[in-house]
Amino acid sequence: MQVLRTDNPLTDRGLTGHQRLSYASTLLGWFDSWRTLGFILLPMVTLISGGLPASAPVVTFLVLFVSAWIIQRVALQFLARGRAPLWPVTVFEFVRLPAGLRATTALASARPRPFQVTHKGRTDDSRRAMPMPWLLVILLVASLCTGLWYAATITGLTPLTYSIPWVAHAAMIWLVFNAAFLGWALYRIRSSRFGSERRAAVRFIATGVVLVDEVVGEVGDISLTGVAVSMPSPVTPGSYVCSELPGLIDESVRGVVRSSVGKPNGYDIGLEFAELAAPLRAQLALQLFQTGFAPRMHQPVS
Repeated sequence: MQVLRTDNPLTDRGLTGHQRLSYASTLLGWFDSWRTLGFILLPMVTLISGGLPASAPVVTFLVLFVSAWIIQRVALQFLARGRAPLWPVTVFEFVRLPAGLRATTALASARPRPFQVTHKGRTDDSRRAMPMPWLLVILLVASLCTGLWYAATITGLTPLTYSIPWVAHAAMIWLVFNAAFLGWALYRIRSSRFGSERRAAVRFIATGVVLVDEVVGEVGDISLTGVAVSMPSPVTPGSYVCSELPGLIDESVRGVVRSSVGKPNGYDIGLEFAELAAPLRAQLALQLFQTGFAPRMHQPVS
C-alpha cells in the first residue's frame, strides 16, 4: 500500500501499457481480500434475508457458474505453472483476509505516512502459534448461526420463506464450504506445525541419497529450515537425527522429525533443523543457489 501511494501505476508517467497492467495487477491483488469477504457474507445475507442473488433457472446458473469457475482454474493453473493447488490456495485466501483488509483500508486515511522498509528475511528463530484473528472467529460463528437459521426456516420455525428453494439450498452449501475453510484457516494459524518463520522456508528441489538410522532414502527438497525426505519405512515424529549435507554445510546439523506421512511407495519425512547457527545458515543459503550437491543424513542422536 505504501508503494501504491507513492508510485501508482495507473497515474504515474513513463510506463508502457504492459508495464501498467503487470504492475497494477500485482499491487491491486491486495484488494482480493474484499472479494473474499463478499463471498463469505453473500450466502449469510441470502439465507437470513431470503433475498435472491440469482433469479435464473438452476440449469442456466450452473452452466454459467461452472464454466466461469473452470476458466478461472485453468488460467490460474497456467499462470502458476502448476504450483497453485486449489485447496491450499483457497485456504491462504482466508488466512490473509484480515491482513489484506487492514492494509487496504490504510489508503482511506488522509494522514501522511512515512515510507517504511519492511523486513524481507527471517525475523524470528522460534516456532510459535499466532493468535486467532478476531475477524475470522466472528465470521465462523456467524456462519454457524446462519446455518441454524436456515435449518429453522426450512422446518417452518421462522416467519421467513425461501421463494426459490434451490437458491437457499445452494447458499447453504456455499456457507458450509466457507465455514470449513474458515475453520481450516484458524487451525493453520494456531498450529505449531505452521508456526515457524515462513520466509526462511523457500524450498529448493534437490536430489541425493539420505541415510536415516541406517535406512537409505531420497531427498525431495531442502530449505533453510529443514529437508523433505522420502523413506521406505516410517520415522517417529519427534525423534532427533544427525544430518550431514556435504558440499553445503561443513558441520553436522541436529534435526527433529516433524512429520511422517505414509505414501503408496513409502513415507514422506519432514525434518526440521533444530540447531543451525547463523554462520551455517548463511553458508547454506549461499550454497543452495548452486547445483550438483548430494545431501546425506545418518544415525539418530539422543
